[in-house]
Amino acid sequence: MSEQKRIARELDQRVAERTRELVEANEALKRELVVERQRTEAARCASDQDSRAIVRSMPGMVAILTPTGGIDTINDELVEYSGRTLEELQQWGTSDTVHPDDLPRLTRFFSQAIASGEPYDVEVRLRRFDGAYRWFQDRGVPRRDASGAILRWYVLQTDIDERKRVEDALRHSEASLRAIVETTPECVHVIARDGTLLSVNAAGAAMAGAPSVDFMLGRNFYDFVTPDDRERYRAFNESVCAGQKGFLEFHIFRVDGECRHLETRAAPLRNDDGTVAQLGIARDVTARKRAEGRLRESERNLRQLTETIPEMLWSATPEGAIDYCNTRLSDYTGFDAEQVMGDGWTKLVHPDDVDHAVQEWSSCIRTGVAYRIEVRTFHAADATYRWCLTHARPLRDEHGGIRKWYGTVVDMHDWRQAQEELRQTQEKLAHMMRVITMGELTASIAHEVNQPLSGILTNAGTCLRMLAADPPDVDGACETARRTIRDANRASEVIVRLRALFSGKELTTESMDLNEATREVIALSMSELQRHRVMLRSELADDLPLVTANRVQLQQVILNLLRNASDAMVGVDDSPRQLLIRTERDEGDRVRLTVQDVGVGLEPHVMEKLFQAFFSTKSNGMGIGLSVSRSIIEKHGGRLWGEPNDGPGATFAFSIPRDPERMTDAAQVMRHS
Repeated sequence: MSEQKRIARELDQRVAERTRELVEANEALKRELVVERQRTEAARCASDQDSRAIVRSMPGMVAILTPTGGIDTINDELVEYSGRTLEELQQWGTSDTVHPDDLPRLTRFFSQAIASGEPYDVEVRLRRFDGAYRWFQDRGVPRRDASGAILRWYVLQTDIDERKRVEDALRHSEASLRAIVETTPECVHVIARDGTLLSVNAAGAAMAGAPSVDFMLGRNFYDFVTPDDRERYRAFNESVCAGQKGFLEFHIFRVDGECRHLETRAAPLRNDDGTVAQLGIARDVTARKRAEGRLRESERNLRQLTETIPEMLWSATPEGAIDYCNTRLSDYTGFDAEQVMGDGWTKLVHPDDVDHAVQEWSSCIRTGVAYRIEVRTFHAADATYRWCLTHARPLRDEHGGIRKWYGTVVDMHDWRQAQEELRQTQEKLAHMMRVITMGELTASIAHEVNQPLSGILTNAGTCLRMLAADPPDVDGACETARRTIRDANRASEVIVRLRALFSGKELTTESMDLNEATREVIALSMSELQRHRVMLRSELADDLPLVTANRVQLQQVILNLLRNASDAMVGVDDSPRQLLIRTERDEGDRVRLTVQDVGVGLEPHVMEKLFQAFFSTKSNGMGIGLSVSRSIIEKHGGRLWGEPNDGPGATFAFSIPRDPERMTDAAQVMRHS
């Protein structure tokens, strides 16, 4: 028992000592933990201060958030951009700091990140100090401690506004390009090196007769190409995929079996995976090829026609170079077609006519006006130059551009000679008519001359008696002598008019007064008209302009119209024989002369026959007066016509241009245009 007590005392003593040691050790450990905690907190505070210093010095917009998402620190860049304080930015969820359209999306992303602890990345528009919004990439990353707990959130906001604008422009450009590709009537396609159709637009699918684009994608395009063109197309596609641009015409069989003629232009296209495919634009040219075939056939038929037609034909380029002449022209001139090509046609023209012909042709090429000229052309059969009419007109496309010139050469040498002979015959006939008229007007002419001659005789006798008086009446004799001179001048004027009207000299044109010429004819005809009891009334326009004409020929026409009107009233006994002659301006810078009678008149069907040679309504008429008169007026570029009056009688009139040459030039311009 004593031993047990001793052992129990030793054990209690050792337990007490051990307990004291443990208490002391525990107190020492507590003191160490406090020191370590203080050291750790100091390190963390130092780290936060360093982080804030780093954030403030960063050139980008940076913010530090608490683990729950509250803004703890922001750098100067963010303050300067937003123009707001930390306290104002802490209210970003309820202010206009974020664009209203982007705020719900940012709130959703941010809330999910805070709840899950996962980083977030979102693009939003942030308000600048001036009220403008710019696009930013907003990225948030958590910082964790050793146990994984979130200590801070670090947020970096990067300005991506320019990138977004470029992306928007690119999307717009791509959308526009896609719209163009989808709306173009041509096939836009991408074909791989092995022939697989990677992409095609709706027009391409329709061109192949496919029901949709999806029907075409993934198919081998070589299967659509006709067997005759397949290897050629395969080589073309491989060449493009090797980096060469190209053009090819080929045929395909549509889904429905119809064969179509296509042409394509292609260039290499590098895909994202580095492979190269063919980017091509194909056009269906079947209709054009058929039209070209018909055109070639038409041209072949036309060439056969031009080689067999008995006229000289030629054609020229839009620039005026001769590119074709038919056999008839070669046979006529003795020149081969090769010698005529280009400007070789000048060798066919008489040397004196070459400059004029070249000038006219160059003018027509420049203006597009039809070419028409009379030149002397070499005639191989007799080695002479003969007058020919060369005429050409341009063939224009749908836009008015000249595609070709087509012309003819017509031998008019014999016609010109016949025209010259006809002109001479007409002049002789007109002179004969004047001579006949002079015979018919003999009594009137004698009366015109007899009046001043009688006055001369009377005045001469009176003068002798006055000089024989005692004393002589010198003053009276002088006055009588002056009257004698006046009558002599009157007789001379009558003779001058008669000589001009009835001479056979060459007739020329001059600037003349139609009223004055009319008065002279009236003076010559007055005795004849009075003998037939004709009452003449003249209405001559005061503002009548001068005309360029042959005075004698126009007076011959006026005289013929006056005599015809007088003859038409011979049988009128129950009313006055009234005759009206009138001059006036006419439309188109012309003048008109009208002769109106109240005679027996004419039936409408007879009116046109009056101008035929040798047709007359008079029993003793030759029927050439009106025919010659119309020829004279037409030579002056005018028109002579007749028409029955509403009452008795008929009206004859002619209208001529003031300047026939100018009117002729204007008519040619209008005809060519």
